[in-house]
Amino acid sequence: MPATMPPLPPALRSTAQGITALLLLASTAAHAAEFAEPPHDYWNRKPADRFARLNQAIESGKLAVDSSSEKSLLESLLKALEIDDSTQLMVFSATSLQSGIVNPRNPRALYFNEDTFVGFIPGGRLEIASFDPDAGMVFYISDRSRVADRPAFTRSTRCMNCHADTQSRHLPGLVISSVGVTWDGSTQETYRYDEIGHHVPLADRFGGWHVTTTSSSLVPAHANKVGHLIPGGFKSDPNPPGKYFPLANYPRATSDLLPHLVMEHAAGFTNRVTEAIYQLREKPDDATLVNKFSRELTRYLLFAGEASLPAGGIKGDPDFIRDFLKRSEGKPSAPFRQFDLKSRIFRHRISFMLDSSVYRALPTPVRRGIESLLADVAAGKSPWKDLSVDPDGRKALLSYLLPVPAGP
Repeated sequence: MPATMPPLPPALRSTAQGITALLLLASTAAHAAEFAEPPHDYWNRKPADRFARLNQAIESGKLAVDSSSEKSLLESLLKALEIDDSTQLMVFSATSLQSGIVNPRNPRALYFNEDTFVGFIPGGRLEIASFDPDAGMVFYISDRSRVADRPAFTRSTRCMNCHADTQSRHLPGLVISSVGVTWDGSTQETYRYDEIGHHVPLADRFGGWHVTTTSSSLVPAHANKVGHLIPGGFKSDPNPPGKYFPLANYPRATSDLLPHLVMEHAAGFTNRVTEAIYQLREKPDDATLVNKFSRELTRYLLFAGEASLPAGGIKGDPDFIRDFLKRSEGKPSAPFRQFDLKSRIFRHRISFMLDSSVYRALPTPVRRGIESLLADVAAGKSPWKDLSVDPDGRKALLSYLLPVPAGP
């Protein structure tokens, strides 16, 4: 799962700011109580997410996974979850449930598809965050014990300490941090806090993360750096991937910039969908809410406010591009996965998340509203002057929308 929220840096630990932090924690706890109570009943709902279904198959013995080594187990689960290892990203800030073993000498790797995220730490336990159509993100962690050579997973409650904060609208969601990290993985500076999505400037991202690209000039400012405290501040030093840990511990040697960007977009959309699900469960007949989420999510699907790519664009790992395109091969949604990588991520600025279980989980009135707005865009009648789709993209969008039923 994306990295969890870091502790406050020393510069923010004044009395007044400490009080603010306590108020934020109290607010998070209050919201947590809300999503745990009727009509939401987060902890009492039986999960129906992708990983819950897979876990049932493992427990029943219907699905065998290779648990001969931690790396074999990871690769076996990724395959079963339809997650490509080319999505691998590495984060070395101690911002996860297993913070005691994550640091620049032992990064955590992340893997993802449209609705499921897997975290892997050499010498640690597997972490899974999987989207449930009623509950939002559900979090699991592997048990160190083995039952008949099968891995055991339990639902995690401690993840809510960070995964129900402002980035996730105080609901069970995804969090992506960007922090200045010392050698023990602890946070000394925070570069972003309560924003998640494709609009976040690249200059604010990647602190505590490894980023590999085809050109060193494209490595973002905060990436691949570890530091230490000096009188009056914090000094960063280079931390290139693999210099202080064996890359052979992981399925791949990459933490490519492009999957970083794709994950950020997907996580931002997932959190916004979760908010719509929860709010409309409380007020199912609220036309104002339906209109609000229809418009906001349509704009997000069309990459409103997308952050600029580096001058000259980026390349992207060929393996990731191949695997990403293959996921929709032969489908009407395939054009939405075509990359641009010059001035923007995608060629048509239409989100691949439109064809995902996350999108399909939206309340029917919101989906109808989104599809009505997208139909206007496909007809060249965008209701927003700042958003437009190229002619080929409009054709692809119209082709995709025509077979989509209006009902659930």
